[in-house]
Amino acid sequence: MTFIDYHINNKISQETFQEFYSLLENSFPIEERRIETQQFNLLSNSDYHILGIYNNEKFIGFITFWDLDNCIFYEHFATDPTLRNSGIGAATLKHLEATHKKPCFLEIELPHDELAIRRQKFYEKQGFTTCAFDYYQPPFHQNYPNLPLWIMSKNVDVDEISFLEYKKTIYRDIYNINI
Repeated sequence: MTFIDYHINNKISQETFQEFYSLLENSFPIEERRIETQQFNLLSNSDYHILGIYNNEKFIGFITFWDLDNCIFYEHFATDPTLRNSGIGAATLKHLEATHKKPCFLEIELPHDELAIRRQKFYEKQGFTTCAFDYYQPPFHQNYPNLPLWIMSKNVDVDEISFLEYKKTIYRDIYNINI
């Protein structure tokens, strides 16, 4: 398995972007993702990265992340559905942890069904802990409500005060909202 970090200084081809966006679209509901042009435009932001996951030069998944001043924020993570539960996710997170030595955060759905519970358990197995504080993802689209989610963290102990500081960073740098 190999990884390619696409960002402002390592441009993604249109073909690879289409493979990425197709998997993103099939893996996340509209309220949890941007439209294609917004997603593509993020690649001009120096903090934003798409880490492509490849097996024998074939695109099999991705994780998008933001390399912020005080943390790494994993935004979207998906692999080819036929390859899930094969260790790709754990290997990808291990790779990122080895290359980025900062506190890590990600959003997950509330545990409302079996898949959401499995997702939470997967991240816990990778060393993430659920932050026990209210969190709402601001909407990506006009006329959509805030989305109640949980924040999980790794490489940092989070109390209520530090949680609010990280939340301010995430809201400001990713969602363009000052709180």
